[in-house]
Amino acid sequence: MYRKEKKNSARSIEKKEEISARCIEKKEEISARSIEKKEFSARSIKKKEEISARSIEKKEEFSARSIEKKEEISARSIEKKEEIFARSVEKKEEIRGRKNNLGEQARSETKSDAFNPCPTYFERDYAGGQIELLL
Repeated sequence: MYRKEKKNSARSIEKKEEISARCIEKKEEISARSIEKKEFSARSIKKKEEISARSIEKKEEFSARSIEKKEEISARSIEKKEEIFARSVEKKEEIRGRKNNLGEQARSETKSDAFNPCPTYFERDYAGGQIELLL
């Protein structure tokens, strides 16, 4: 009987060792999977950060380009306004020059009228035109 007990205890020791060996293997597998998951998680976090950084860069580039375009459009608009203003000033000066020429012609006519025995005078009518009066 003592031998049976020794055999039983030897078997139980072997079984316990096998069980503990399996437990150790499972723990190692679980640990390895956990490490793999952590590495995968770290890689995915890095990828997300890279994507986020690229996205931010693209947004900054886009906003910089849009600001440049707005500034160009604004500059063109200012140039066009300045050109229009310059043209209007030129037209006003032309009109003033014409008026001055008409005034000088009228003065020269009145000077020549001094020698004219029958001078002609102009008066404005109510519609803004001129009526020629002979004296």
